[in-house]
Order: sequence, then structure tokens, then C-alpha cells
Amino acid sequence: MKKFILLIVLPLFLAVFFTKTAFAQTGLVTATVRPNPLGVSVSTTPTAPILGQWFNINVSVSNQGSEVISQTSVSINNPQGLSIKGKKSLNIGNLAGGSSQLLTWEAKTNTPGTYIVQAEATGTLSGETITASDSILISVVAP
Repeated sequence: MKKFILLIVLPLFLAVFFTKTAFAQTGLVTATVRPNPLGVSVSTTPTAPILGQWFNINVSVSNQGSEVISQTSVSINNPQGLSIKGKKSLNIGNLAGGSSQLLTWEAKTNTPGTYIVQAEATGTLSGETITASDSILISVVAP
């Protein structure tokens, strides 16, 4: 029994690993690797939030591919000490190829410090679940 590992390195640092056990058989292993077209970017407005004042957490969700991503949803975490208005998870449905959608949450804190907010998008492409995430470190300062 022979065992071998084949490593294929593709652009954008994508790697696919195959492990196959051969029992006196020969064969060809092929794979198609597609980059994830789902993108997420998190920002705040203003970029330096002020203690005790409402600010926006902006999440841009994009489809950088050509096919529709269906059942797309976006969620953000709620760090302790940060008040965020509204639902933390939103369903945005279908996201057409080449399009993007901006979602905004209002947030505020009365405690100075730094907070990490992470956004994650999930959708379905060709029957497979895909995800993307981004995070931002928010420093809240006294006026």
C-alpha cells in the first residue's frame, strides 16, 4: 500500500491538499479551486467615536463574482460595554454578481476603551455555503 500527498499551490496563496491511498491502482486527481467572491469590510463613522455619543458601524458586503449569492445574511458581535441598536443579524437575500450592500448599525458606549467588532457574512453559491468576515478595532475616546 502506497500513500502520497499532492500539494497544489495556486495564486492568492490558495492551497489544496489531496491525500490518496493507492492499492496497485493508478488514477488522475483533478480539482477546481474558485476564489471566494463574498467580501466584507467594516468601518465606523466617525472614524474616532466619542464617549457617550452615537456612532455608526458600517458593514459593506460585496459579491466580487459573476454568479448570484443567495440566502445572504450578515451578523455582527456585540462586545461587552458597547450598546448596539437593532438586530445583530440581518438577512439581505440575494446578492447579485458585482454588487454590494451597505448595512449600518448605531452604537454607543459610556466606557472609554477599545472594542473589537466583527462582522460575518454567509451565503449560498452553487449549493455550497460560503462565508467571509472582517473586524475593526474601535477606540472610543473622551470628548
